[in-house]
Amino acid sequence: MIILLMSQYYTYMPNKNNRQIWRLEKEISSKISNLVKQRQEETHEQDLLQMILEGAKNCVGNNGLISNFVSCEKFIIDNCKNVFFAGHETTATSGSWCLMLLAVHQDWQDRARAEVLEVCGKDAPMQLCSKA
Repeated sequence: MIILLMSQYYTYMPNKNNRQIWRLEKEISSKISNLVKQRQEETHEQDLLQMILEGAKNCVGNNGLISNFVSCEKFIIDNCKNVFFAGHETTATSGSWCLMLLAVHQDWQDRARAEVLEVCGKDAPMQLCSKA
């Protein structure tokens, strides 16, 4: 029972691993915050970051918070983290799954290789395929 209760609070204990995690989280948040400040001072490109900034600006209440507990800056940083890390994870998972399926199904692998060679030529790994 004690171990179960302790496991709930493990992420809050100041051990070596948690300190490193906290430091890295703080560094990522700082870099995103600096990027956001830089973007707010420069021209407004119409990209995903700009949409997040405009969305946050439109949702801020009288107290400067998005909701009762979340500041505008935290909202922007959390959304940027979600986009970056979730995008990385899904892309990596999809790529791994495709490679696994190609490894299991030799006929699919042969067909995919033939299509790449048809479009890109024999030197496909050495040059960027510009035909499509």
